[in-house]
Amino acid sequence: MGTVVDVYFLPKPIEAEFCVIIDVLRATTSITTALHNGAQCVFPVDNIEAAFKMKENHPDYILAGEEDGLRIPGFDMGNSPYEFLEEMVKDKNVILKTSNGTVAAKMVKCSEVVAASFLNLSAVVSYIKKKGTSKIVCSGTLGKVSLEDCLLAGFIAKNFEPGNDQARIVSGYAKSVKDIYEELLKSSHAKKLLRLGFERDIKFASQIDFTDVVPLMKNRSCFSKGIVGV
Repeated sequence: MGTVVDVYFLPKPIEAEFCVIIDVLRATTSITTALHNGAQCVFPVDNIEAAFKMKENHPDYILAGEEDGLRIPGFDMGNSPYEFLEEMVKDKNVILKTSNGTVAAKMVKCSEVVAASFLNLSAVVSYIKKKGTSKIVCSGTLGKVSLEDCLLAGFIAKNFEPGNDQARIVSGYAKSVKDIYEELLKSSHAKKLLRLGFERDIKFASQIDFTDVVPLMKNRSCFSKGIVGV
């Protein structure tokens, strides 16, 4: 038997050595973009108060994130991957608070956590092969299963042995999809982002293998470049 992966449609406090979190629209896409553009570390936080507290303790850190899809008042930037430009984040530390992805990152109790997106799909698959097993956790949208996260989970899981029924379901789903961007547009969250004017974020998030950066968080600290060029 080869490498086995389990998939979870919604975040839960999983205890494991290694797991992968997914929030295609948009946290893990933005985390990957930030590190690709030279950010040193991205610190996920699960509430606004914690974000402001960290900023108070580290005034030089960039405060980024969203609530209900929009930039939080008092934050330096929102959660669009287009905001994490090299001139903004290179050699900087970023505090990131989002509605779903950073909540999932803080909820899992794994020694190592990788942030996966379509942008770094092949690199994440290669990293899982090196680890030998994985639990893939979809962030969902405010407690509900999200199409876009399940789709990416399937694109990852189809390369491995399914460890649970959810892995089998998403693998089959991914194999049936021909156009990722068109499929993402069907999701409830994508439709909300369209209403808010973030169509180009959805298009950007649908790109496969934009980068070989794998954001890796150890001991629940921050995401940094865990491995490059796998």
